[in-house]
Amino acid sequence: MVYSKDQFHLVNGLGREISGTRMELSRLTGGSYSGVCALLTGRVKSMKGWVVKGVVERRYSTPRSKLIRLRHESGRIVTGTRSELIEVIGCSQSALSALLNGNNKSAYGYTLVGC
Repeated sequence: MVYSKDQFHLVNGLGREISGTRMELSRLTGGSYSGVCALLTGRVKSMKGWVVKGVVERRYSTPRSKLIRLRHESGRIVTGTRSELIEVIGCSQSALSALLNGNNKSAYGYTLVGC
């Protein structure tokens, strides 16, 4: 494997800037060499909070997670994002996905509300 001697510049969310070769950046950030390579080639947008300097990380003004309402067979209604519902209901991610995608009519006694 041939290592590049090119210098790259990274910045984190706190404004700290670092420069170095790919190997030096992996040591400075605490990330793996392959993680740094993925960041520098654009396969990933950030790694351990670091982005390539000059690349603006996109911030969303509205929440990206859609709220979902479920009704239990006992009448209890639960509202939350996918990850919140998985935690509250105690179901698996695949069971909730099957319910939301329409593959199953219910999951752990819960059905979709208003769909």
